[in-house]
Amino acid sequence: MKILDGNPRAATLVGLTLLAVAGAVDIPGVSSVLEKVVEPVLGGGHSVGRIRLGHAVSALLD
Repeated sequence: MKILDGNPRAATLVGLTLLAVAGAVDIPGVSSVLEKVVEPVLGGGHSVGRIRLGHAVSALLD
């Protein structure tokens, strides 16, 4: 999968979400895994944000 800004940090989030949508993995399981593997966005060594799904991908889960 190609991430538009070239940074792979969102690939796990998007990939697992798409697998859940396809029925390959269950959505509750994906949520617990993502909490552990998606790295926080850091600024000066401190957490300043997080990677989130864009509307087009998150709408697939509804």
